[in-house]
Amino acid sequence: MKGSRLKASSHSLLLVVLLLAILSLVNFLSLESFVRFDLTKNKEFTISPASRNLAANLVDPLYIKVYFSNDLPPYLAALKRQVHDLLNEYKAYSAGKLRVKFIDPAGDPQIEQQVRQLGIPKVQLNIIEKDKAQVQPAYLGLAILYEDKKEIIPIVQGIGNLEYDLTSRITKLTNPETKTIGFLTGHKEWNIQGEYSQLRQALEMQYQVITVATAGGKPVPEAVNTLVVAKPEGLSAPDKYELDQFLMRGGKLVFLLDRIKLEQGLNAVDIESQADDLLEHYGIKLNSGLVLDGRFNATASFSTGMFSFRMPYPYWVRVVRSGLAADHPALQGLENVVFPWTSSLTLIEDKLKGHEVIKLASSSAYSWNNVTRYFNLNPQQQFMPPAELAGYPLAVAINGKFNSFYTDKEIPQVESPPEIGEPATEELAVASEEERKTITQSPETQLLVISNSRLLTNSMVRQFGGNSLFFLNLIDWINMGPDLIKMRARMLNDYPLKEVTDAQKSYIKFGNCLGMALLVVVFGLVMLYFRRHAQRRYQQKMI
Repeated sequence: MKGSRLKASSHSLLLVVLLLAILSLVNFLSLESFVRFDLTKNKEFTISPASRNLAANLVDPLYIKVYFSNDLPPYLAALKRQVHDLLNEYKAYSAGKLRVKFIDPAGDPQIEQQVRQLGIPKVQLNIIEKDKAQVQPAYLGLAILYEDKKEIIPIVQGIGNLEYDLTSRITKLTNPETKTIGFLTGHKEWNIQGEYSQLRQALEMQYQVITVATAGGKPVPEAVNTLVVAKPEGLSAPDKYELDQFLMRGGKLVFLLDRIKLEQGLNAVDIESQADDLLEHYGIKLNSGLVLDGRFNATASFSTGMFSFRMPYPYWVRVVRSGLAADHPALQGLENVVFPWTSSLTLIEDKLKGHEVIKLASSSAYSWNNVTRYFNLNPQQQFMPPAELAGYPLAVAINGKFNSFYTDKEIPQVESPPEIGEPATEELAVASEEERKTITQSPETQLLVISNSRLLTNSMVRQFGGNSLFFLNLIDWINMGPDLIKMRARMLNDYPLKEVTDAQKSYIKFGNCLGMALLVVVFGLVMLYFRRHAQRRYQQKMI
């Protein structure tokens, strides 16, 4: 009996020892490797391959100091844990080069002063505790330090876009060359300090953003990698020459153009684009009129006196997944983009031979083009579509080599006088003429044309998050490749319902009404069957 007990005890002890050994081995292996299973659709809790490669290829130590208060309200406790988990993923792939430290500045005046100097504010959080509304100060920022450079995220508001914010800032710190995005100015374009300020702020996370003036025959600076031309008015021949030569040097050129000018009372007048001849030479024509979509359109807000209302607005064309280039890396993850008061584009096939042409965005097959001189944009009018409907290209990308618009043409002469303080000597004039040699063909480069500029204004970007992602992804694609695009696409949570036809709606409505009644009947019949079956079995037992 004692032998059996001793044998059983030995087996139990051996089992415990083996279990502890297995747990120790698993713990050791977990320190050497990182594994996570993420079942969400967009892998929202797993860093992307671009972030992993960035962390793995760090040359020098990179420090992330997370300034989070310890005493956070319950609704922010999960945020701190999520930030901790995300940074641990970066650490796991960095081979010890990325180092993270959580710091609570509260109670230490010296640290609080350092945090203020970094640009991380103390935010006021509203909390309800013991049936009382209170305000609690807290810190929710972080600093990324690399060599003698730093990047700051002043307030971490959520985990959804934090990976993109981190990876883009780390890339900016570790990349010796920051690319420059220029916005043409001097022709009543959208102001990047005003109507385009949110777009500028988003771009500055990854690029240097500057304004570019071509007045007086100034060329586009060599440092500019991509030039955005947004709603220009009054482009002169010398301006177009500089745009053409920028493209010929291999620069990436992006046009955001409109064919209407808005007037008071939701009226508009058709205008000619100043870049028509230049674009048609490259193979794209901006058409007259405005595109309307009777089925895929956005809901717009309007005010009349003291009242405001929202209603579907065919002049605000919503390009859904089926209208976006399916396989394009810049558009993966995007569900819809809204083009307000947009025109259409026509591709001139003869001039596009040998080029790669990508229709980035097109309206649906329920669209039509309203061509007139004056437009009534009142949302309360009755929109009557014509008999023939069709989809229209709204955004196009062209890749390849371009021939100059000014081949075999004289260089346009600048009519404006030289700037004050600039000597207009004969020697300088001769040198200038010798330097200005027209480049007749470009290397491989890219031209983007979008038949709308208002989709990127602050008001539209706030209403429709897909608009800014659409443009930012395209800028990343032509400048840095597709690595950062998938990260940013996970920030978009607007998934519109799948559109169904009227016949499908009737079937669904009929199925809901009749289907529930049939389910009740079937359930009753099944219960009746089991009850009678049980009664028969009971009667047989009694016999």
